[in-house]
Amino acid sequence: MISVLIGQDVKIVQILPNESHLGADYTLVIMDIIVETADGSVVNVEVQKIGYNFPGERAACYNADLLLRQYQRIRKEYSESDTLEKSGKSGEKKVKFSYKYIRPVYTIVFMETSTEDFQRFPEDYVHTFCPVSDTGLKLNLLQNYIFVPLDIFRKHLDAVLYLPDDCLITEREAWLAFLSSDDPKIILRILDQFPGIFRPLYDRICTMCRNTKEMIYMFSEELSILDKNTVMMMIEEQQETIEQQKKELLQKEEAIEQQKKELSQKEEAIEHQKQELSQKEEAIEHQKQELSQKEEAIEHQKQELSQKEETIDMQKQEIELLLKELAEARK
Repeated sequence: MISVLIGQDVKIVQILPNESHLGADYTLVIMDIIVETADGSVVNVEVQKIGYNFPGERAACYNADLLLRQYQRIRKEYSESDTLEKSGKSGEKKVKFSYKYIRPVYTIVFMETSTEDFQRFPEDYVHTFCPVSDTGLKLNLLQNYIFVPLDIFRKHLDAVLYLPDDCLITEREAWLAFLSSDDPKIILRILDQFPGIFRPLYDRICTMCRNTKEMIYMFSEELSILDKNTVMMMIEEQQETIEQQKKELLQKEEAIEQQKKELSQKEEAIEHQKQELSQKEEAIEHQKQELSQKEEAIEHQKQELSQKEETIDMQKQEIELLLKELAEARK
């Protein structure tokens, strides 16, 4: 199955311990296994009963954790054993750690019920992600992701039932059908086309089904997982509701703060207008005072002019009197 999804021949050499500290006690995951392939690549296969929210962000964190743990493991192997690797010539040379020993990591996620992100692509049931340069430059960036929404695949599988018996299904379709369907028609078609691969697997399943005690145990485990899934889902929904309420409350507080700010600005504008009006009134009052002072000065000047005119008139009279007396004296 991994070979079909990755697109290259894969041979599993060992199952690695899952030492990740990521994740909570309650989980939507019903299977999580990490394997190492013959070329050293590490593959994390995860089956989710209900798809997690933020699947990309979550997968990126787990993939990065997987890559880091591989790096630490390989670095430790070289540093502790101080490994000597035969060079093909006589003698031996010390092999030092190098990044070239770090192999690709794959995160493969199967979802029995996928999230809204995948529902937007109803025709696609295998989504492969790997870093690609926008210039064509090729670098081995190691991290790869494959998401398989089985609920979308099952809709595709419904159409397969109506195909003629001589229409072949692909090996990838067969593996995904093996994981997601118990329809007898589908099983017979898979066994007819790929007996060597799937007959031993279905025989194993039949043997397990005959073991009543083991089936009851598996059913109990499934119920326990469903309970945990339900609890987790309810917690996530409540958390989303709380987060939404917090967001709405924050928006309201921001709106109130904005209104307060606008009100303060309006009050400041009114106060500024009052100050300008007061300054204008003071200026008018000052102009009135200056005008009054000028009028008083003019009135004072008029009085002085009147007094000077009276003085001139008196001086004229005195001159005329003197002239008259002088004229009489000459006679």
